[in-house]
Amino acid sequence: MVTRLFAEYPDLVKDLEYLDETRYRLLAVKVCRRAIFLNGIQDERIEVILSMLESGASSSEQDRRYLEDLSTEYDELYFRLSEVEAFEHDQLKEDYLDMFRKARAVAAVLFVTDPDPLVAVHEGIYEALASVEDRQEFRLLLAAKYLSESSDSMTET
Repeated sequence: MVTRLFAEYPDLVKDLEYLDETRYRLLAVKVCRRAIFLNGIQDERIEVILSMLESGASSSEQDRRYLEDLSTEYDELYFRLSEVEAFEHDQLKEDYLDMFRKARAVAAVLFVTDPDPLVAVHEGIYEALASVEDRQEFRLLLAAKYLSESSDSMTET
């Protein structure tokens, strides 16, 4: 299956493919946590969901529904903003981008709760990357994790 992450960032996927499922999923959760922070989303339930995922637990159907509803709410807000006749106004554009990015950040968390590890990791990271203007920070975060994991595996004999 060719994922959106692989289609857009094949080098990134290749760099991280050596990780086992647990480490790969944990990396995706950390990237999602950073996306939530960078987009100024302060939501206690999302924090609980991310902490639960970091501990290796699965999310509940209620958690997934909550994330889906919240992502849809942000999506609807940015769709409405895009339909405003005065969209050329800079503040409306900023509000639109803010809602779009928030929707993508929450969607990233929703994807990372997917039971299918490939969907969880690839789609979670892809949406997290889509939630920020400057993707370089995430690339550095992923590269740092890659280097950290590589050096760990080099020292384990």
